[in-house]
Amino acid sequence: MQFGKVVSAMAAVLFFVTATLPTTAQTSLRPSWRDMALGMLGQGKLDSAQYFYEKWVEADPRDEGSWYNLACVYALSGEREKAIEAFEASVAAGWDDPEHPMNDGDLESIRSDPRFLAAVDSARNAARKDGPEGYIRRFVETRTIATYIAMLPDDYDETDRAYPLCVILHGSGSTELGHGRIADMVGRDGVIYIAPRALNTTVFGEQVGYTAWPTEDIDSLDPLYTRSAPNYAELVRACIEDARRTYRVDPAKVMIIGHSQGAAFSYITAATYPDLVGSIFSYAGYFPEEFRTPAHLQRLREEGVRITLAHGTADNSVDVEESRTMEEILKEEGIDVEAHFFEGVNHFIQPEVREAMIAWMKNQLHR
Repeated sequence: MQFGKVVSAMAAVLFFVTATLPTTAQTSLRPSWRDMALGMLGQGKLDSAQYFYEKWVEADPRDEGSWYNLACVYALSGEREKAIEAFEASVAAGWDDPEHPMNDGDLESIRSDPRFLAAVDSARNAARKDGPEGYIRRFVETRTIATYIAMLPDDYDETDRAYPLCVILHGSGSTELGHGRIADMVGRDGVIYIAPRALNTTVFGEQVGYTAWPTEDIDSLDPLYTRSAPNYAELVRACIEDARRTYRVDPAKVMIIGHSQGAAFSYITAATYPDLVGSIFSYAGYFPEEFRTPAHLQRLREEGVRITLAHGTADNSVDVEESRTMEEILKEEGIDVEAHFFEGVNHFIQPEVREAMIAWMKNQLHR
C-alpha cells in the first residue's frame, strides 16, 4: 500500500501579501473520498476502501497514489484483472516509482503478470526522464509572498463609507480569477470582495490552477504536510488584514464564501480566527475533525460566528454527508448554523446554489 502521496466589469486590483507561516504542527487534514478510503484501509475494510477509492478516482483520475492504492485493494480482494488495470492507470496518471510496487506485498498476486511488469518498466522510464538518477526529494517550510485580487463596488470612490468585506476561496485546481467571478454572480453593490490564490500550483487536465496542498510526493503524516491547513488559514488572515489596511473595510462585517477546498478553508479559517470572521457560506465542503475540537467549537459559539452549509445530494467529489454531519455537530454545540441541501445537484455551482448565495449575502448585509 502507498500512503505517501495524497495524490475569474471592474478591473481587479492585484496585491501581494507576506504571510508568516506558523510552525505549530497539526494533525493530518483529510480531503474527502480519498482520506475516507485511507481510513478504511487503516481499519482493514477493503470493501469500503474500494468504494471510496472508486468514487475518488472518478472525480480526480490524475491521482496516481489513489489508483495505486486501489490496485492494492483489488489485488488483496482477489480481483487480479481490476488490480492490473488500476496499476496501469496509476502509471498513466504519473506513478514513477518502479521499486515500491516490486516490493509491495499487497501486489504479490499480480507481480508476475506481463502487463504489471510492463507498467513497472513504464514507471522506470518515466522516472529516468523526469530527473537525475537516484535523486531524493526533501521538504522545508518557507516564508512566502502570496497574492489576492480585490474587487471594489462601483461607488467606492464616490463615498467615504466603510464596506463589508467578503473573501472568496477557490476550490483545488481553480484560481482566484475563476472563482472571483462569484462576486459578479452574488452582486458587487455595497461589498468589497477579495479572492486569495492558494499557495501551490497544480494542473487539472490542461488547465493550471492552485491548491492548498503540496503537489509533490509528501507523506500525509509528515509534520510539514500537516502544516498546510494552518499555513493557508494564516494566508487568508493576512489577506483580510491587508485589505483592511488598504480599503475602507467595516471590521464588524467580514464574510467568507468557499467552494469545495475553499469551503473547507472557510470553516478552517473561521475556526482558527473566530474573532476575525463573522459569517461563512460553505458549499460542497469537507470539515476535518482537527478543526472541530471542543475548543474550536466553543470559540465559534462565543464569537457568534454564523455558518451556512450548502451541498448537492449528487456530489460525487465530496460526500454530502460531510455537511449533514457538520450541521448536526454545530447544532449540538449551540452554534448559529443554517443548512441547504439541493436534490440532484452535483459538485459545481448550479443556479439554485447561486440563488442561495445571493439570499445569504442579502441577509448578511441587512444585519
